[in-house]
Amino acid sequence: MTTFTWSFESLDRRVNDEEIGKTDVVIISHWRLLARDGEYSANVYGSASLAAPDPDNFTPYADVTREQVKAWTLASLAAAKTNENQTSNSGAEAVTPDQMEKAMEDLLDNQIAVQKNPPVIPGVPSAWSS
Repeated sequence: MTTFTWSFESLDRRVNDEEIGKTDVVIISHWRLLARDGEYSANVYGSASLAAPDPDNFTPYADVTREQVKAWTLASLAAAKTNENQTSNSGAEAVTPDQMEKAMEDLLDNQIAVQKNPPVIPGVPSAWSS
């Protein structure tokens, strides 16, 4: 059974965001999603530019939780995927954060499946070693 673990290597923040009148505004997450199934593992990582926060429901940098950053990151990735899809197909539906996370988990599950059962195996016939 595959387990998935999110980590956030760094959060970039704007010290003084004059537009919303707040300080220590998290603007970019540097994230990683790790999948592990026994001895096999795969991961995906990247950076996500986060949406401007609601000034009336603002969490300063020192108080953000991993769950908040995960939600913000998935929302950003889903919005980017939606924009990409709609650029190539104007009738494409919006991608939700849950759909984005599921797609990423499926990608990592597929990478682990290939590790378990490689479609290509390198080598030479054993008779060649003499």
